[in-house]
Amino acid sequence: MDLQSADHHQGLPASMLSDDELERQGARAHATRNWVFLHGSADQFRHHTERMLELEREYLRRHPKRTWQGAGGAGPERVSRVEQIRQAVRSFQTQMDALLAELAQAEPVQAARTGPTAAVNRFLGRFADTPDGRLHKLEAHQTARELGLSPTEVATLYKLDPPLLATHGADRVLTAAGRARLVERTWIRETPARWNAAKAAVFGDLDPALFGIHAEADAPLGDEWWRVEDGTGVVGYGRLDESWGDAEILLVVAPGSHGSGVGAFILDRLEHEAAARDINYVYNVVPDGHPARARTASWLRDHGFTENADGELRKRVLGDGVRGETASP
Repeated sequence: MDLQSADHHQGLPASMLSDDELERQGARAHATRNWVFLHGSADQFRHHTERMLELEREYLRRHPKRTWQGAGGAGPERVSRVEQIRQAVRSFQTQMDALLAELAQAEPVQAARTGPTAAVNRFLGRFADTPDGRLHKLEAHQTARELGLSPTEVATLYKLDPPLLATHGADRVLTAAGRARLVERTWIRETPARWNAAKAAVFGDLDPALFGIHAEADAPLGDEWWRVEDGTGVVGYGRLDESWGDAEILLVVAPGSHGSGVGAFILDRLEHEAAARDINYVYNVVPDGHPARARTASWLRDHGFTENADGELRKRVLGDGVRGETASP
């Protein structure tokens, strides 16, 4: 099925459709719902749900004594339109829960699949990369598909002892055990720090000159540098430049590890390093030429940084190795 092959009537508001077209689109929406849920993107599924509700509301407005299956049953004429819509929404939620349960139970759980894998770590990292370690179940399902994880592998993460993920209502949440697994990444101080092939690979298309870095083979680098390694190799770097009681930080994540929680790991370690040095604030200035300037600034704000009038994004750090609370500079 091709989601792009919609007919030309689909974009019209439901109120502008003829009775025949309204009924045809409503029937088609119901017929394709499971396919869109299982194979479409999260955006496609959301759009499909919104369109289906729009069609059903308009159908009920025109035909208050009918349902999509026809008149009869418990007497829909005695049921208010609001209650009919509520019943439809509840049925959608029940359907989604049933489909997710079916996916989770599609194959028996195999303990042998719980060993460390890059895909599982990236999946858990997506949770870790959010401020509260949680994703909506549809977003989690879509993320697993993007990373090539089977329903069995995902289900295993909930069934381990202790589990790496937990269910909280409609959300899926990273547990303490899940975070501990990600901490298996190593934080290695570089003394002395020099520009090398590993750094070039992590920076990728990001121009080092934007951050005042002289990118010449074996060139010495100022400030304090750390690298992050996991089972796949070097996945990121962190830099701390202390001055006058504050410190400018730099976080760089390898292109293949974006969205896996490496950035959150580097930020956490840099904050601990700053706190151990009794630094008051860490800050970052995203340069104008940065190819993802807006997204990077948004990510920092999501992780507790506050932007001042000079364009610096700052976060307070407490001493004694304790990460600080968000505060205005």
